[in-house]
Amino acid sequence: MESNRTNNTNPITLLNATTVEGPNWTFTPLFTLFIQLSAFLNNGAMLVVFARNPALITPFTVYILNLFASNFIVSIFFYSIEIISDLYSAWWLGYAICTMYQYTNWVLTGSMCIAHGSIAVNRLWAVTFPVSYRRYHKKRFALLVIASLWISLHIIVIPCLVLDALWYRPPMETNGCNVNSDAPKAWLWFAQLVIMDAPVAIVVLVYPIICYKTIQRNRTRVEPTGGTSPKMASRPQRGALAASTASHTGARRKLVVVPSVKSNIEASVPVRIRGGKGRHSDGRVLCCRLPRRRNGHGFLALTLMTSTVLLCYCPANVYFTLYIIFETDVPGMFAKVMILYELAAVLDPVWFMLTLPSLRAAFRRTFLPRC
Repeated sequence: MESNRTNNTNPITLLNATTVEGPNWTFTPLFTLFIQLSAFLNNGAMLVVFARNPALITPFTVYILNLFASNFIVSIFFYSIEIISDLYSAWWLGYAICTMYQYTNWVLTGSMCIAHGSIAVNRLWAVTFPVSYRRYHKKRFALLVIASLWISLHIIVIPCLVLDALWYRPPMETNGCNVNSDAPKAWLWFAQLVIMDAPVAIVVLVYPIICYKTIQRNRTRVEPTGGTSPKMASRPQRGALAASTASHTGARRKLVVVPSVKSNIEASVPVRIRGGKGRHSDGRVLCCRLPRRRNGHGFLALTLMTSTVLLCYCPANVYFTLYIIFETDVPGMFAKVMILYELAAVLDPVWFMLTLPSLRAAFRRTFLPRC
């Protein structure tokens, strides 16, 4: 996705390896170093928290763990080569490192975009079809989804990198290393749209749907079957209780509350009511499910994640889509969009730790045990 940074402003320039100048510690390599260290520490700390607290690993947090792992791997491999590329005026790391640079650019940074998209799709499923989500979404299913995404990502990228390394890459002595690869443009278009653009578009498009479903769910009220007024849903039906307790002096009326994920009101079910002197009688009590108090921590985390995608990924994706597909280079935009793009790996673990109480508590237990 990223193009070679020669003069930090124009990604089109290819370097001449015969004139290598550097290292030049300008703003760009210094900022990349700051991003690398911050992303390494933040995401590494989250991985340690999950490793020390296995109870945190649920079918949903598996996707968050995948995002932290992607950010962590990018901070080690991609940014290390990126800093060296920024420090010197020409590519001098050789042929194999150039291929690895292309791999980290498409596979590793692409996995970050896909991780955000998978979290958004998971939340959409949870709020749109909650019954099937609880029934089918288990840890094994989440792991299979993530494994499938990584395998698909490699299936898309690896053939192109092989073609680039064997046939399409021009001599590096005169052209340097093109991090986007010199493979056919049809592949570049496909990879940019599928790996980089589609996950970001999914995050942006599903967020309003999740907002609507969340608001609709919060407005849902307990309503009894058969058209009984809502007020009657919170107390026993007098007729049923009176018939069942008429022969027992001093028997108490009871309301049996039954948790249910299928509906707010269940049909009347037979119960045994204990009266005086240890006697029992059969009766029927209206069983209902009182609405749970739901917190908004998960929704807040999704909101902050979506804001990060809009702020950090969208400008860079628009820029590189215009550059790769339409060969349009917006002057002065390259350095700006890359600064925003690199911030995402630092912000992701911060947002999730601040908005998810269980993750925040586990972080305190792991790193601040006396606080």
